[in-house]
Parts: sequence; structure tokens; C-alpha cells
Amino acid sequence: GSFRFAVFGESRQPATPLEKVLSLRLSEKINLYIEAAAFVGKGAQETAKTVEKPTVTTNTGYKSFEINDSLFLQLDTSAKGLRLSHREQWHWLLSQLDGYKGDNIFIFMADHPDSFSDPLEGKLLKDTLTNLRQSRVKNIWVFYKGTENKSKMDRGIKYIECAGFDAAGITPDNPDAALYTLVTVKGDKVTYEFKPII
Repeated sequence: GSFRFAVFGESRQPATPLEKVLSLRLSEKINLYIEAAAFVGKGAQETAKTVEKPTVTTNTGYKSFEINDSLFLQLDTSAKGLRLSHREQWHWLLSQLDGYKGDNIFIFMADHPDSFSDPLEGKLLKDTLTNLRQSRVKNIWVFYKGTENKSKMDRGIKYIECAGFDAAGITPDNPDAALYTLVTVKGDKVTYEFKPII
């Protein structure tokens, strides 16, 4: 039941020759060694189009799928919130959460709930996830696009920020500054690490 998935922040198309090479390397690595991928952020997310594994892209729409009893939820926050992006999205999300009986839920969004245009909606989402974590789901992880690669635990929920090509210090002499998040799932044991693309 073990599997791995990669998460990369991408809110624009690769612009420089280095970014284009790194995008190609990342998709090759996913296709060869990793079971699924997620690209968080807004924009075209061109790299996702070259990935041949189950893929999440947060640039449009919402959906869900499962891998080995772990639930993957792609949320649409294109209008800086769930309700403004899709009126029915909250109802859909709650039905997904209510019906899930497994140990792991992975949520992917372009934005952190704290950046929603309606602060009360962002708080409601965080409270909903915390209540679910406290009642019956062992692991709930939220991935979103940001300007750094970092993680934070907030009331039992793991929030992971993924910078992609917006991380500081990415140059031809320092390509290792371009990191993706590699998540390893072994039953209800979930670990992660930030890894260089090359």
C-alpha cells in the first residue's frame, strides 16, 4: 500500500532555459519513479501536461480521487475562496469529507486559507479540517503555492507551502535551489522532504 507523490508550486509557465530544463527533469522523474503529482498555484501549469501519472492541478476546477485508500482533493480558489470560485464547491467538499473513512486526506489549493478574500470562510475551512482531524482522520495535509518551501503544523493539520520557481536563489550555478516536495505514504504513516529537482 505504499506510494509516493510529488508536489510543485507553479503559477506561471517556465520562462528561462533553466526553468524549462528543470520542468522537463521533474516530469521525467515523476513518470519514472513517482506514483502521482500535484501542481499548486494559478496559471497554465504546462509541466503537468507532460506527466503521465494521476495529477492534480489547482489552476481550474475541483475534483477528487483516491490512491491506496488516501483521498486527494483538488480545490478551486481562483476567486480567492471556495464559494466565490464555485458556488457548489462547499457542498461538494463536505460530502467528500463526510463520506471518507480512511486515514489520509491530501488537499491541494492555489492559496492558503488565510489569504481568502473572506477571512471567515478561510477560518471555517481550517476549523472544518481541524474538527475532522480530531474526530476520525489521522492525517490531513494541505498544499498551496507560496514564495518559500516550508511547512507548519496548525491544530493538527500540516500546511506545506511550495514555491516552485519563485524560490530564492535559483540560478544556472545553483539549480539545487529549485525544490519539489516528495511525500511518502505507508499506510497511516506519512513523511515528506523538500528535494532538488536535479
